[in-house]
Amino acid sequence: MPASEMTDFNGPAWTSEDAEVPGLYVLTGGQSVPTHRLEVQTMLVAEDVGSVITLGPETQRAIEVCRGQPTSVAEIAALIEIPLQITKVILSQLIDAGALTRVVSGSSAPAATSVMEAVLEGLRNLPVEPAAAR
Repeated sequence: MPASEMTDFNGPAWTSEDAEVPGLYVLTGGQSVPTHRLEVQTMLVAEDVGSVITLGPETQRAIEVCRGQPTSVAEIAALIEIPLQITKVILSQLIDAGALTRVVSGSSAPAATSVMEAVLEGLRNLPVEPAAAR
């Protein structure tokens, strides 16, 4: 809001520009720390929970990314275009709700090299945004 509007008591208290982008904490219900220890290479897979939980668009995208195949936390963050820390909180909430499960390393899990290559490829495909635009 321009300074002239801040001192103009007859002007609007807020503008539509103020309401366009909610704070990221809104996506997590105000939670800022994940309830699970999630590393960037932690693999998650979606569980079939039906419509038991209410989903926002970011949460729904996270589940869709994990449906049918184990996906790393870093790749999920890149694909849903949410900062890593906020993604970890969202993913922790989904684990608590039973919508996501950690994939335990074993013969069915991809080799560490292929996981890291997939993460690197996901990071390379992220849109580059100038620092001044953030």
